[in-house]
Amino acid sequence: MIAKDNGLSYDIVVAGLGTAGSVALITAAKQGLKVLGIEALNAMGGTGTLGGIANYYFGSRGGIYEEINAETRALQDAFHSNNTLINCDAKAYVLESCARRLGADIMLDTRVTGVIKDGNRVTGLKCLRNGEYIEIKSRFVIDCTGDAEVCVMAGCRTRTGRALDGQTQP
Repeated sequence: MIAKDNGLSYDIVVAGLGTAGSVALITAAKQGLKVLGIEALNAMGGTGTLGGIANYYFGSRGGIYEEINAETRALQDAFHSNNTLINCDAKAYVLESCARRLGADIMLDTRVTGVIKDGNRVTGLKCLRNGEYIEIKSRFVIDCTGDAEVCVMAGCRTRTGRALDGQTQP
């Protein structure tokens, strides 16, 4: 299928809006850049929202996720939720609201199908959205997909999983 060049162009496109991609998108938007986040699933946050894992820091505190969690707790309090954990649906809502408030564009339910290259440089992505193939140009692409899908499509050497069998951690 031929992708439609729809004139979409960004400073940064973030592929994958899980834990890392959400932070990358929001941080880039805070810097005033024209940014787009692309996510194959129907919400931002990955494991921390759709995966139902509300809190995980492994001892590291601070940063943007503290702000997101505080805003999520305030939203929960407004609805009189007595849940002591972060509500995953509320967190997905807060992540998307924050990104949009900062001017980021978001395409959920959108699958990256290929990369656009100029020599060795990735200059955009080919995607499938709503049954239509589209092209998105970008000065920079950040691959936050769980399995380095964009890097693999770009022909980068990657190593995944254990040396023994390539098995990744679920």
